[in-house]
Amino acid sequence: MSADPQPGAEAIPEEEQARAGMYAVLGRLFYAAPDDSLLAELRPTASNATSGVEDDVTRAWRRLVEAAAGAQAAAVQDEFQALFGGVGRALVTPYTSHYVISTAPDKHIVALREALAEHRLTRREMVFEVEDHIAAICDVMRLLIERNQSLDVQKAFFSQFVLPGAMPLCDAIDRIERAVFYRDVAALARVFLELERAAFDMVES
Repeated sequence: MSADPQPGAEAIPEEEQARAGMYAVLGRLFYAAPDDSLLAELRPTASNATSGVEDDVTRAWRRLVEAAAGAQAAAVQDEFQALFGGVGRALVTPYTSHYVISTAPDKHIVALREALAEHRLTRREMVFEVEDHIAAICDVMRLLIERNQSLDVQKAFFSQFVLPGAMPLCDAIDRIERAVFYRDVAALARVFLELERAAFDMVES
């Protein structure tokens, strides 16, 4: 997503940086298969090792890190193509409207575009994916956090456009036998979004 400049943006707290960073990682992994450089960044190091006390998100992150340690970029690229970009119908569609409104997905996309316009967000040039691609949805959440948008604003977008499509998408990945590396990506996305939902549930609208 491309965003208009936001004057006077303030630095965000470390916890919010971590949230934005997780959305950035998930968005990147759902947009394209990781190359050698990204796999190297994900592999176990002192900087991404988890502490002794782990929650669901840190356990899922550790499994993804371990998967990256044993992964070859070419094999993950083949897996990505088989899941999301094969010739003909993909095994798993990455477009969230598919999972939200089976009878009128166009209405969901129209509502999404209206929400993006309100936030002064547009599709980047030379990007051909429709705005409801899971990578784009993750990128919007990252931008809302980095812009210091209120939790009410974040919750509204998350509840309408992220959770309803992303969770069944993760379930769809989990059902595909061909999914190996991306099974761990989906698992991380699922537990992170569950954590986000629980946090937003505590926000009074």
